Amino acid sequence: DCDFEARRIMENSAEIRSSLRERWGEETFGPDGSLCRPFIASCAFADPVELAWLDRLVHTAVRYDFNVWRRRVGSFHGMVFVESALLKKSGLVDDCNRVWLVDAPRQLRMERVMKRSGLTAAQIGERMESQSDEFDFSAIDIPVDTIVNDGRSSLLDRLVELQR
Repeated sequence: DCDFEARRIMENSAEIRSSLRERWGEETFGPDGSLCRPFIASCAFADPVELAWLDRLVHTAVRYDFNVWRRRVGSFHGMVFVESALLKKSGLVDDCNRVWLVDAPRQLRMERVMKRSGLTAAQIGERMESQSDEFDFSAIDIPVDTIVNDGRSSLLDRLVELQR
């Protein structure tokens, strides 16, 4: 789960915390020393250069962490799964031999994000646009299967079907 690992790494890596502080100042952290995620998001999503900087910083650390984990645990029946919203941007797609793209209609994705994050439709739309090329796997030379997560069909049934 790359989102979870990115959060864990950002909170715990002295190197990343130092880079964030140097780039965006003390406002990057709350009074208790935890990351101020709304402030970081405002810096990153306001400027493509800042977003690219943050992506390089975090994706490099997550990819390194994934590869250390993969070497340590090996695989389960010849398989290792990585969940990532930014598989291409992170470079993790290079470590895959198959992609299962879980997708849903845009409006449903927006509603789900609004419900869990409190972001506005405009904020979510901007973020979705910045990630739109993540769904284009036409230049990737590995199999890509799409799983529709619209709540009408069983994700588990589709995953079992694809595993075969």
